[in-house]
Amino acid sequence: MDDTVQSDLVAAAQHCNVGTMSLPSGGGHDSATFAGLGVPSGMLFIRNENGSHNPEEHMSLDDFHCAARVLTKWARCMLSSA
Repeated sequence: MDDTVQSDLVAAAQHCNVGTMSLPSGGGHDSATFAGLGVPSGMLFIRNENGSHNPEEHMSLDDFHCAARVLTKWARCMLSSA
C-alpha cells in the first residue's frame, strides 16, 4: 500500500484521537488491484470481535463511528490539498 496514504490515514486518526496499528493484509482487496494500476491506495480496517470474513463477524457502532470520522478527516484533507 502507498506509504503516503498510510501516513495520512494515521495522521487523520491521531487528529480524531483514534488509536492505530499497522496490519498486513493477505487478502485480495480491491485496493491491491488499484495499487497495481498505479492508484495510490490504502486500507482502513475496523476491528471486530470474531474476525473478518466470518458469518459471526461483528463490530461495535462506536468503532464504526471512529473509522467514519477518520475517513472523513482524511478525505477532507485530500480535497483541500487538491
